[in-house]
Order: sequence, then structure tokens, then C-alpha cells
Amino acid sequence: MNRKPDLNDLEGDIGQMATLLDLLVDRLVDSPEYTDTSSVALGQSVSLSIVLRDMAERMRVTMATVHQAWLDERRAPH
Repeated sequence: MNRKPDLNDLEGDIGQMATLLDLLVDRLVDSPEYTDTSSVALGQSVSLSIVLRDMAERMRVTMATVHQAWLDERRAPH
């Protein structure tokens, strides 16, 4: 049985992405190689991971808001 993806799927995928990016940031920051004298590449990787994590979280919140507005609109009497 194949079903079409819906807003629940998209919201769930965005939430999982945010969770995985949060885990990546934690792992990078907690790695023994990450110090004040770390390589430039590692420092940039940490910075980019933090930006991506924060973007994913904003996407999750936005998607949840859009999804709820869509549900509210569908439930409203016409």
C-alpha cells in the first residue's frame, strides 16, 4: 500500500533532521580534538553544524505552525 507523503511526514522528517544535527553538534564540540588550537577545518565544521542545527530547528517550528494553521483552516466552518 503506497500512500502519498503528507505534512505529517514532512514535519517528522524535519524534526528528525533537527535531532540528528543537534547530536552532530554535541559530538563535534565534545570531541577531544576540538580545542582552542583545533584545525581551522574542524572549527568551521563545528560552526556550520551549529548553524544547520539552528536552521533545522527553525524549520521544524515553522512547519509545525504551518501544519497547525492548515489543520485549523480545514476544521473551520465554511
